[in-house]
Amino acid sequence: TWWLPSLGELGMIWKYFEPINAALARISGATQLSRAHYWSSTEYSASDAWYLGMYYGDRWYYSKTTNQRRVRPVSAF
Repeated sequence: TWWLPSLGELGMIWKYFEPINAALARISGATQLSRAHYWSSTEYSASDAWYLGMYYGDRWYYSKTTNQRRVRPVSAF
């Protein structure tokens, strides 16, 4: 099962960014995380959602319809 992580889950991904990328590097065909901004599934309002920056762990909300950010689905394993 895949899902778009919540803002809190993205925070955990940011906290463990380096170990996660090290693990992803060992998986054939896996895409490593980028030091970019990723949308979360956490809404701020009907038109805005939170995103998290993987550089500093900054959190902001923006319009879901006028701003482009990356998404990083996660899977339970």
